[in-house]
Amino acid sequence: MALNDKIEELRDELVSQRGFLWSKKNKDSITKCLSLIDEIKMALPSALQEAGYIISQKQKILSSAQDAANKIVNDANLKAKDLIKEEKITKQAEAEAEALIADANKKCNQLYSSTKENIDRMLKSVEDYFASNLRVVKNNREELAGGTLNKKKQD
Repeated sequence: MALNDKIEELRDELVSQRGFLWSKKNKDSITKCLSLIDEIKMALPSALQEAGYIISQKQKILSSAQDAANKIVNDANLKAKDLIKEEKITKQAEAEAEALIADANKKCNQLYSSTKENIDRMLKSVEDYFASNLRVVKNNREELAGGTLNKKKQD
């Protein structure tokens, strides 16, 4: 079940409760819970959209890094072919081509690693955001459950 469906189910459950939960004493608490649920629902789409954007950017950055690496490798290969034509510097050309290819692979790996770390930090931020909101919802449920238990003990 989708997260929005679960939130809507929680909201419906709160609204459908009658009796002691909606007593004058608990009305403010229930109203606050409903308000918090509405705020969570409004915040979720933007957070989910941000997570989708981060993931789409990951692919673009990795693709761009791969294109840059391919261009460097192609340039190195072309340069190596030109140098091979000249007999006197054949060995030098091969060494330069290998160095360029190794440098391109190193740069590609570095770019990939830094991109992966940046995306991980962004996803961690989104994860922390959801965890924080989940704690708020759990605390509200526990407070709500605590209010229910106290009311039953008094009766």
